[in-house]
Amino acid sequence: MAALLPLFLLAPSISFAACPVCVVAVVGTVGILEKFGVDDVITGIWIGGLLMSITIMTVEWFNSKKVKFFGKPILIMIAYYWFSIWGLEQAGKIAYKCTLWGQPKFFVGLIFGTIALIFGYALEKYLRIKNNQKAYFKLQKALIPIGSLIVMTILFYFILKVCPN
Repeated sequence: MAALLPLFLLAPSISFAACPVCVVAVVGTVGILEKFGVDDVITGIWIGGLLMSITIMTVEWFNSKKVKFFGKPILIMIAYYWFSIWGLEQAGKIAYKCTLWGQPKFFVGLIFGTIALIFGYALEKYLRIKNNQKAYFKLQKALIPIGSLIVMTILFYFILKVCPN
């Protein structure tokens, strides 16, 4: 099952099927990472990045179809995050007893993963603008946001070493 995770990540069109697909993917991913002993903060970082990425892709898809409604980006983001967190709650996957800075570790990771993905996405757009809408290297659009999540993961790896609980 873990071998299928990279295939899911390489097939973003699946995310447009329906919100339950995202919920199942998020809950399944958390379950897999839990089995491997990955800390909730690290799991949260990658789930936050995944949800923000799906949000951005959905907003861009609506924009390409010229679908307009009030608060589109925020409403889409709230829907994805709410349904995913609700699914995790129902599956009992959020450990409220494991905290970092007084907050559940998963939510700390979710927030920082979201911020990292937004930063990576904005950096990639900025680099394209600076280079006349051309990428500096192959797969730039994917590697820069993923790189921002990797940097955030490494940062929290060291933070967790200093304050493990």
